[in-house]
Amino acid sequence: MVRTRDNLLIIGVAALLIKTLFVEIGFGQSSDLPRPYEGYYLYLDSYPDNNHPSWGDNGDLTNGIAHDDGNWYISAGGSDIFGAPDNTWVIWRIPVSEALNQDFSNNTAVTTVHLDNILELKNLRYGHVGDLDTYRYNGTDYLLVPLTGYPLYDSNLQPIPGTTPSPAIGVFRAATLSFSGYATLSAQTGAGWCAVSPDGDLVTSDNHTSTFLRYEVPWGSLASSENIGQFSLTLKSSHSLRDEFGDDLFLNHMQGGEFTPSGEQLYVNCGIF
Repeated sequence: MVRTRDNLLIIGVAALLIKTLFVEIGFGQSSDLPRPYEGYYLYLDSYPDNNHPSWGDNGDLTNGIAHDDGNWYISAGGSDIFGAPDNTWVIWRIPVSEALNQDFSNNTAVTTVHLDNILELKNLRYGHVGDLDTYRYNGTDYLLVPLTGYPLYDSNLQPIPGTTPSPAIGVFRAATLSFSGYATLSAQTGAGWCAVSPDGDLVTSDNHTSTFLRYEVPWGSLASSENIGQFSLTLKSSHSLRDEFGDDLFLNHMQGGEFTPSGEQLYVNCGIF
């Protein structure tokens, strides 16, 4: 799902939308929305369709998409020869002038950053990247990227209890994909997605959840340094999910989310089971 300045454009990415459920979540606003057009989306087509662009090739497991005024950003995990995740990932920065259904291997306009390029995150074992989002602060575009870690293993290849790092949000400067820092999410056990509201707050959740969490991001500190290392997010509020009948709503396998331009609605997608 993609945000534009004046309206909401939602594109279908097959790898993200198979077996998903779309839910509208209000964040304290009146149900009589002043912008009723934000309550609708129009399916256009699958794109790319039956093609294998670079960002989906070589075993990449596409996990998220976002954009700023000039570029697409696509996150993908790596996989082994059996198709299982291999604790590596890549983020693509693709100019919007480039068709997404092509081979970018020799395209100098396209930039990537890999986990191997960021030793700080690699040493912390953050081997999974989820659905990312963009936010502009004081004229600079940032990427906010949910990260999930893996544990240490003993000599019998069994995970050692207590060694899995807390999920985190990594922040990158969008123009260069340079790493700005990360914040752990100690209140969560997973973080496969995030969305940034127009006022700069970050919303995310556990992978299986009935509650969304809203955090304040220290944008001033992030802007003051190229890399501030680890920083803290402030938990501002939590939002219990309800369906249209007012009953509790539980979502499984959270995949992605996007605010409408006004911030009055949040679209999310998740697994069915």
